[in-house]
Amino acid sequence: MQDQDRLKDGDRLLSILKSAPRTVYLCCGHVHRTMSGLVRGIPFSTIRSSLYQAPPPVPDWTWDSFAPAKETAQFAILEVSQHHVGVHFHDIRAHD
Repeated sequence: MQDQDRLKDGDRLLSILKSAPRTVYLCCGHVHRTMSGLVRGIPFSTIRSSLYQAPPPVPDWTWDSFAPAKETAQFAILEVSQHHVGVHFHDIRAHD
């Protein structure tokens, strides 16, 4: 699990989104990881931060032991049409 704290009432939110006929895709941020998949049959994507990446949740860390993960920053471009959602991920590499 990426987020140990989880979203308050997340199951309720997903039920509402699943029942909404116009929900076609979920784009989520602030998880510092690139992930895509299905949740309750709804496709989703997350992206890394555009600044620095938090380390994975395992092993456990606290803000006192925090050290950014050695992963590049990232942004994404969404391509949305009437019948298609495309997500293009782009890493931001530092110049040497």
